[in-house]
Amino acid sequence: MRRKLMFMAAVAAALIGSGAHVVSAQSTDLEMMLVQTSDTRPEADEPLGSVSIESSYTAPGRAKTKNSYGDTDTSKLNISLDGRVPMNEKWFIPLDLRSNNLYLGSQSGAPVPDAIHTLSIGVGLGYRPTERLTLMAKVTPTLYSLNGVDSHDIGLSYGLMAKYKYDYSPSLKILSGLMYSPGSSFNLLPVVGVDWDITDRFNLQLMFPMPRLTYTPNKLWKFHVGAELNEVMFRTGNSFGTDANLSRYNDTLGSYSEIKAGAGLNYQISRSISAGLDAGYALNRQITYTNINERVDLGSAPYVGIGLRMSF
Repeated sequence: MRRKLMFMAAVAAALIGSGAHVVSAQSTDLEMMLVQTSDTRPEADEPLGSVSIESSYTAPGRAKTKNSYGDTDTSKLNISLDGRVPMNEKWFIPLDLRSNNLYLGSQSGAPVPDAIHTLSIGVGLGYRPTERLTLMAKVTPTLYSLNGVDSHDIGLSYGLMAKYKYDYSPSLKILSGLMYSPGSSFNLLPVVGVDWDITDRFNLQLMFPMPRLTYTPNKLWKFHVGAELNEVMFRTGNSFGTDANLSRYNDTLGSYSEIKAGAGLNYQISRSISAGLDAGYALNRQITYTNINERVDLGSAPYVGIGLRMSF
């Protein structure tokens, strides 16, 4: 475990040194869709994309099914690229690439993988008919396993997003959308809520599944409190269950999910580079094997995360 943490710290330090930009940890398809439906128009002098790296550590929690196993911690290292390719003033193509890497302190005999590695590529079409309304559709193929990839290791998720600026106030945006992921624990995930600039310093994103209140005292610092739902889908190996004397877990689709509640900060290092830190509690941590209707509870535990982001 010490080597895992040293590795994540080294990667983060290297990116800081090379000039890379951060949001708080744990990107999701929904977060990327919200970023890609920004109000920035192609001719504006604003970034159209970003590269980010996010790392976090969650303290050990007791792994349980019908039986109780030992404690399991979680280390994460996620790398993502997202952006928009403008076609003209109204049409654009959203693109993203994301690598999710989870390292779990699995116990002997427990149906918990040592590591989860997935890779997803998202592409879509966006349309901005007016300054107030942005529409986007997106499809994201995901490799659930990077070892001996087969056709059943590829999954698809679909998303629709609409963002509307309320006429009464340019500081209030109404957001709605839908993510559909066949085989996921959350097959149909709605996005509803508002993005409200309460004042020049306070912003409230009151929406499921990522509510957040942000305080921006100046151009360099941002502070936030909030929560987020995270899920990563994966597929176990052909001998995963056999090794634990649980053959029904062989070659089955699973998902790691959690709800994180906490607080964090962001520091703008330069115009295009920022760094972030957040901490809090990871709730309802679990692995769900949808094909065999089995679930492993991992318990709740504190977490800490760091991130870097470079916009372009």
